Amino acid sequence: MLFRDAEEDDLNKLVKMVNKMYDELNYGVSFDEKWMLPRIKSKLFLTGVAETEGYAAGFCTIKISPNEYGGSVNRQMGFLYELYIEPEYRKKGSARLLLSYMEGRLKDFGLDYIELYVRDDNRSGYNFWKDNGFSDKYIVMSKKL
Repeated sequence: MLFRDAEEDDLNKLVKMVNKMYDELNYGVSFDEKWMLPRIKSKLFLTGVAETEGYAAGFCTIKISPNEYGGSVNRQMGFLYELYIEPEYRKKGSARLLLSYMEGRLKDFGLDYIELYVRDDNRSGYNFWKDNGFSDKYIVMSKKL
């Protein structure tokens, strides 16, 4: 599997994958090219692609954000928004390798801190992040109005 930065040619496939991901999570949302394109073109986002034999099998997006809470000396951090691997490539280490690639990209930018949110009902996701060195830091609470 090859890991690389996303390009505009990936746009349609990335939109399909992001919508599949949010469908699997039952978010009830849908996104289009206008939403995804800034995640490819903006200097504030890093979007990586996991590719096998010319086929995009997964992606990850990380936003470079002000580091207001972390213990890092760096004034910026990465906030991981999405990491998705197509079902047929799961449980083969692809997500772990894509995450490692993205962490390397953050280091290329001089960043040394990354955060993410994981839903409390996503136990497999929580366990994945814990297994990859993430630790509990906050409890984020929400209320529907």
